[in-house]
Amino acid sequence: MTVPERFTSIKGNNDLLQQVIDQLNKDVHGFMNEFKWEDAEDAYQNFVVAVEKEVKAISRNQLMQVLYRIDISEQKMRLIWTLEEENQNTKITQLILDRELQKVLTRLAYKNRNN
Repeated sequence: MTVPERFTSIKGNNDLLQQVIDQLNKDVHGFMNEFKWEDAEDAYQNFVVAVEKEVKAISRNQLMQVLYRIDISEQKMRLIWTLEEENQNTKITQLILDRELQKVLTRLAYKNRNN
């Protein structure tokens, strides 16, 4: 199995999606509303849109705290802030979901290596 590098590549994998949602809820607790997985045809897109709405709804200060907790690099964020404002939330959402997927995959790889 190839290791997915982008959140978009796990669209049909509900188990991994649930783990990403769980990790995201853990990291953003207190800053964003809790996310839930709905087993529906458009659930993946609904989840991505919900995350983007939450990113857009919080203050810049809160967003910076969330990004710090999730461990998004400052270098990547400097690049994001140079984009047009309407594109920033989409890119930030992608960075968040990709980083949360990376955390889940790292934990799974470590767990499998030790079993």
